[in-house]
Amino acid sequence: MKKIATPIFIFYFLISINQCRRTFHIGILNNSKYEITLTLKLKTPVSKSEFLTTILEIPSDADNHHLYSTIYFRVPANDSNRLDSSKLEAISSNEISYNNTLGEIKLKLQPRFAYFFLNSHSSNEHYVHSIENRFSEIRIDSQNTSSILRQNVIRSLFPYNENCECFLWIIK
Repeated sequence: MKKIATPIFIFYFLISINQCRRTFHIGILNNSKYEITLTLKLKTPVSKSEFLTTILEIPSDADNHHLYSTIYFRVPANDSNRLDSSKLEAISSNEISYNNTLGEIKLKLQPRFAYFFLNSHSSNEHYVHSIENRFSEIRIDSQNTSSILRQNVIRSLFPYNENCECFLWIIK
């Protein structure tokens, strides 16, 4: 019995360590001609200081007059080398606003840029869970239209995109 159990245990152990977890970026591509205001409503609002340190990952002892890069970044949409790490542009803290009373993050999305604002850690590239767990509503405001998207449709807006190995909502 022991001779059978040991190889089975080793087999399951090797299978489990082979299940690597990858980080997939989640973002929106503004493929329109107009600036778009993106509002992400947090399910659970946090304080302004918690927003800066936890969500934007800006040091708690940061100088308010200094612009810090955040974990949010953007890339040019139509550049053939857009996935080159040298093309990534950090979104500075002055381009992002947060209303802690409403729990809303606002980003100004420039035309022809893809903005990435969340990561999903998973072993399956077709499963994006972070977006629906973090946000209860997404609002898009532009020169032409205004839309409010609630939690039950949010996940379907971010399909897996093999070109960037990310979950990307494309707005035209």
